[in-house]
Amino acid sequence: MLNALVIGLTMIAAPSVEVTVTPMRGETVVGTLVDVNTRQVVIGTTAGERTFESSQLLGVEPTAAAVGPVPRSEKVDTVVTLVDGSVLHARQYAVSRGRATVVLLDDSEVTVSTRAIGHVRMMAVSPATRTQWEQVVASPRQSDAIVIRKTAEAAEGSDPGTAQVALDAPEGVLGEIDEASVRFELDDTPVSVSRRKVQGVIYYHRTTSTPRDPICRLSDASGSHWYVRSLKFEADEMSGITVSGVRFSMPLAKVTMLDYSVGNIGYLSDLPRESVVWKPRRNIVVTPSAERWFGPKFDTGRYGSVLKLDDEAYEKGLALHSYAEVTYRLTKRYRSLLARVGVDDESRYEADLELRIFGDNREIFSRRIKGQDEPFDLELDMAGIRRLKIVVDYGGDNSERGDNLNLCNARLTK
Repeated sequence: MLNALVIGLTMIAAPSVEVTVTPMRGETVVGTLVDVNTRQVVIGTTAGERTFESSQLLGVEPTAAAVGPVPRSEKVDTVVTLVDGSVLHARQYAVSRGRATVVLLDDSEVTVSTRAIGHVRMMAVSPATRTQWEQVVASPRQSDAIVIRKTAEAAEGSDPGTAQVALDAPEGVLGEIDEASVRFELDDTPVSVSRRKVQGVIYYHRTTSTPRDPICRLSDASGSHWYVRSLKFEADEMSGITVSGVRFSMPLAKVTMLDYSVGNIGYLSDLPRESVVWKPRRNIVVTPSAERWFGPKFDTGRYGSVLKLDDEAYEKGLALHSYAEVTYRLTKRYRSLLARVGVDDESRYEADLELRIFGDNREIFSRRIKGQDEPFDLELDMAGIRRLKIVVDYGGDNSERGDNLNLCNARLTK
């Protein structure tokens, strides 16, 4: 009896949090968060409890915004990037015996095996060093690397007192890291590098398996992003495990978004392309400049402009000029292909084209589209399909004039 009373009082005392739930289909729903777990989200509404399967969600967002501005990564001194893509904004980073202690901006602490860490940036970046850092991180390597920041006086004719910054990334074996130094083994020789000279460190990992898909990406008030494989809501705390196996916990008040689209949606503009083809109507030599001008565009409109339909701008999508082919080899199983389709705003009343879509070399959609036609919503069954090809062909006028088709928010859903 006493236990039941305690539980009841706890439930009464627990603050209710209002959230907005956006499903992949249907209208958004506002209610009080009741439960979150790996499989589903439950909210309370005036009409009763509503349950949403994780696989059918786009996002869950607290209605009350987090207090204060969210820090941007380039302004944060210490940024830890896990191998699963999670990005942690931190104020301290130290390593001992292969275990990293990461103190986050809110002074909470997580312990991470270095096997789960891709790279760590230990200094904020300027526009110049940001580009260099991104290039160094993307470079192939066969061992760990320590990224050293070197400065030199500016070239003759530059502003007096300015210095040029260059990043050097010797390879070796990373060791202990503390507030003063980074231990590093270079050519079998142990060295200790002052941390003031270290822009960051990069951990080498031999890829042996395909990583699991996250169920969602959790964003918090510090600007960190956690790609999670499991999630739990209990006693006003959100806890979970990232895809790379890092455990974390935080007050629900610090959660700014649960983005389920990362696990449930693959935008065509983000997926690897097996082939991208553009061929002009006339039998002419295709120059690089012509291909850049007329070839398929991803996340931009024709000729690099904003992707638009009916004067509404879209961040994601494809812009295809006839004749074009884009082919994907799908490594994951998807249920549907969705897009908002129409002729680019600047080509209305000129275009005459045909959109053809193939699944495993079988035509699953075909439609002639003219410039005056209104945009439409496309939805195709993709169950079992492993190869997708999208073709924009010439229409009835047998001409490419004005044949600029936009597939806005083109995405594959699970």
